[in-house]
Amino acid sequence: GTRRAGRPPSNPAFGAAIGPAGVLNRRGAPRWGRVLSLRAYPALMATPTEPNGYLARFRRWYDYERDCNAKVMAMLESVPAGGRSSEAFVRALDKAAHVQAARLMWLHRLGACAEGPESLFPEGASLGDLAAMTAGAERNWVAYLGSLTEADVLADVEWIGVEDKRYRHPLIDLLTQLFGHAWY
Repeated sequence: GTRRAGRPPSNPAFGAAIGPAGVLNRRGAPRWGRVLSLRAYPALMATPTEPNGYLARFRRWYDYERDCNAKVMAMLESVPAGGRSSEAFVRALDKAAHVQAARLMWLHRLGACAEGPESLFPEGASLGDLAAMTAGAERNWVAYLGSLTEADVLADVEWIGVEDKRYRHPLIDLLTQLFGHAWY
């Protein structure tokens, strides 16, 4: 199929079918969508590092990200109390909080949690706030990735983004972008 963002298929039941109550944006519209179709992606060749397909790859990538999260937290916790009010430390906290807020936003858009972040670019989070945010995001992402099948990863998903614009993309592409975004 072709990629089309924007208009949903003409189906009178579409509005009711795209999500459970409680997963709504600020205007009361559903924030995430249902699986629409499968794309023809080539089978992932089994290798010693990729034995089970795309889903195993995403789970492994998230394990790497969790390791990075732990290292970021250890680095921030190693800063002496006197340096924690510096502009550089505050900027580092804000950047780490943004990564976790983006993770939460995508879980919300994908229907894996009812609440999205208050802000995609939180400012002024404390080290304790960041630790709690990171632990929550990790717990929810592990559960979400654990609930997926290979077919889910290859399916299209639809969601409503900011400004109530409707989008539709393959989950495999979203997960690849999401993981890649966090790497830098």
